[in-house]
Amino acid sequence: MTFQAPLWLLALLLVVALVAVYVVLQLRRKAYAARFTNVALLGSLVPKRPGWKRHVAFGIVAVGLATLVVSSRCPARRCGCRGSGRR
Repeated sequence: MTFQAPLWLLALLLVVALVAVYVVLQLRRKAYAARFTNVALLGSLVPKRPGWKRHVAFGIVAVGLATLVVSSRCPARRCGCRGSGRR
């Protein structure tokens, strides 16, 4: 299989960068909350283990963007059939 527009694969780097930014923001979330609150109230403001359900929406968006990038690179496959005229 070949690709008619292989430069679109570079857009996958943007998707990876978006995921990296999301992970960094999630890691900084707890430290940011601790900086501006009373330590006694911190347990009620920021749960110790965030639920996995809040990451599902971002996961769906990231997979959708990656699928869009892969499908926009125009895959092309040569047909081995004789006389079909399609290549």
